[in-house]
Amino acid sequence: MCAAEAYFLRAEGALLGWNMGGTAKDMYNQGITYSLAQWGITDNTTVQNYITSTNKPIAPGDYLHSPAMTDIPVLFGTTPAVQLEQIATQKCWRYSLTAKKPGPITDEVTY
Repeated sequence: MCAAEAYFLRAEGALLGWNMGGTAKDMYNQGITYSLAQWGITDNTTVQNYITSTNKPIAPGDYLHSPAMTDIPVLFGTTPAVQLEQIATQKCWRYSLTAKKPGPITDEVTY
């Protein structure tokens, strides 16, 4: 398991009231940070702009005319239902990108 996945799981746990060593929002943002770093995106301004983005996903424009994956922004929401969807969405994006990345994933989580 990579660090991004661990942080997204911890965000879910925190949202459910478990002691995860931080808030759901903090764990969610760390998950995004590690996920982006896995792809070589480490510029703090770029990372923060993504984390605070209110833009919503767009349709991929594929031949199947698939709709957008969701209609929620990246910026951590105000309700538990939206927050759970955001965590799940970020995990899904991480998995879909990881499936295309060659080589092993070796980032580690530290507490």
